[in-house]
Amino acid sequence: MTEKDLIELGFDKVNVKNSESNNGYDYYYYNLNIIKGCSLTADNKAAPNAEGKEWIVVNYDWPHIKKIRKPEIIKLIRLLHQM
Repeated sequence: MTEKDLIELGFDKVNVKNSESNNGYDYYYYNLNIIKGCSLTADNKAAPNAEGKEWIVVNYDWPHIKKIRKPEIIKLIRLLHQM
């Protein structure tokens, strides 16, 4: 998934400074709060050189699902917003 896909789906960009993480560099990730208690996080595992890389979307409460694709995210958003 690309950053453009994430933005189109409504993900918010979260900037993290080295001074906060102490990992040696600034980085960012994307987060989408679908409903209270259900959010998705996107990371490209290539920080700090994120541009042009594939972003992997996960929900840390669902460890058995390793990657959530764009069609599933769209279905999940629709389903949860109908509740």
